[in-house]
Parts: sequence; structure tokens; C-alpha cells
Amino acid sequence: MPAANEEQVVLLAGIGGQGIQVAGKTLANAAVYERKRALYYSLFDGGQRGGVSDCIVALSETEVTTPPLIKQPCASLFAMDPNGLTRYEGMVRSGGLVVYNRSVREVQRFRYEADGATTTGETRATREDIDVIELSATELSAEHFGNPLMAAMILLGALIERTGVVSHESAQRALHDAIRPGRHRFIPVNEQALALGAELAPELLGAP
Repeated sequence: MPAANEEQVVLLAGIGGQGIQVAGKTLANAAVYERKRALYYSLFDGGQRGGVSDCIVALSETEVTTPPLIKQPCASLFAMDPNGLTRYEGMVRSGGLVVYNRSVREVQRFRYEADGATTTGETRATREDIDVIELSATELSAEHFGNPLMAAMILLGALIERTGVVSHESAQRALHDAIRPGRHRFIPVNEQALALGAELAPELLGAP
């Protein structure tokens, strides 16, 4: 794991509508609450749902020096779909972490590939020099909360538990900033999803 004062870059990747941007904003705002420096940069397609939705969060105890537009090794990858995993797994530095939602097994528009290409079957992380936490987060969200849309918060809770990049308390507080006021009634279930991911993370690290 990185030293406490080392800049950490987390790359979050998925599909529009999965909560990628809310997860990234939660992480960045949690760092600010802890008096850290944080940079949040988002990249997504014009379509609200179904297109590419990625973001980068750089965190540091001192100065953030990571240029958000330059692809470089990151400390952690948060991947909500197979495309995010296959696209960015190679950017995780040795000894880093991948948290991956293995629920999504088929993507009909495989980004960065030819139009109409598909990916099917079970995609898995392939590297042996990184830590990997794989969760069927969408199914877990539906099972525990009756709603599949808490999957990103489950994954975020697992990432925070493993890396300690921010505290769980700060992440819960940051939900009030990341979720727009009209949806604040959903904050309690988001808090529960963060807690569930944190609870599951230790037993899933390195699981087959």
C-alpha cells in the first residue's frame, strides 16, 4: 500500500447510469473533509446512460501533481464493467488494487473498438502483481437493498476499506455533496452500501 503522504490516483470506469461520477465525487469530497488535496476529473459520453463514464480522482496530503488528461500508472482501478477492466487494468501500478464488479458480463457496445462489437462471457483480471477484489456488486445491491443502483457504493466501500485512502466516516459525510439535494432521501441506503462493501472486502481479497 502507498505511504500515507504519497499521492494516490484512483481511476473509476464504467457505464453511464451506474453511479461512477457520484462515487468519484464522494471520494474527492471525502479527501477534502480530511484536509487533503483532491483533483476530480470526469470523462463521459453525451448520452446520460449506456455510454462511457470514467473519472480520475487524485489525492494527496500535500500538492496534487497528476495531470488528469495524461494516462499514467494509478494506485487503484474501480471498474464497474468489463470494458473498464480490460481498458485500464494495465495502468494499475505493481502492488496496486483493482476492485471490479463482475456482475456485468455482456456489453453490446464495446468502447474503443469497432462499432457494433460486443464482449460476452466472464471477464477477469489477468495480472498477478496487483491485488484484486471481485464483487457481484449489482446482484448484492439488488439482494440487500432491492435496488441494483447501489452497486457502485458497494465497490467504493470495498476500495476504501482496502486502501484507507479516506475514512468511511468522511465518505459518508461526502455523500451529502455528491448526491444532489433532490435525492438526499437516498443517502441512508448509500451509507449502508458503503458499509456492506467495507464488510465484504477483507474476505474477498484474492478470492478465486
